[in-house]
Amino acid sequence: MQDSVTTPPDFSALFGRQPDCAAEAPGRVNLIGEHTDTSGGYVLPLAIPRRTRIEIAARDDDLVRAWSANVASSEGGGIEQVRLGAESRGRGWFDYVQGVGDLPQLERLLAASHRSLAEDFAVSTPEIDLLVALARREETVVGARLTGGGFGGAVLMLTRRGSARTAAQRVLAAYAWQSGRAGALLLP
Repeated sequence: MQDSVTTPPDFSALFGRQPDCAAEAPGRVNLIGEHTDTSGGYVLPLAIPRRTRIEIAARDDDLVRAWSANVASSEGGGIEQVRLGAESRGRGWFDYVQGVGDLPQLERLLAASHRSLAEDFAVSTPEIDLLVALARREETVVGARLTGGGFGGAVLMLTRRGSARTAAQRVLAAYAWQSGRAGALLLP
């Protein structure tokens, strides 16, 4: 049985202008393995015939507007919108767009994620754990965790706007002092 696919309205029909940027990627599943590669197992990912597409355009104000083809077709949803700074929970899929998961919740999630990688999967190292601990002491760091394949990898630090470089430099200085080793700073 084949899914019935309807063509969603295009960006300009929804928002009255062309998008500034568009990107898409295939969905994927793992035929075998979920995180087993980090413990010597095999993983076999496979692209599936589902895609995620996003189109965005900058605005001159603080209004964020979004529309989902999946939700619109299944729930009759229209365009959702929120003013930056007035985000609130309980709006279904739009919670992901708003980024609510608030900062304390995000901090808890990042901490739980690192703890799981370190304890459940045993893929962290003492050096990574030290970097994460030092990052969490920084006032402008929202959260930190191991990222990458583990066994060294890297530390992701989410900071408040405009403070990433300064916070990371302080973390690296404290790390060098406590460990006797130099770290490297990579910023997007």
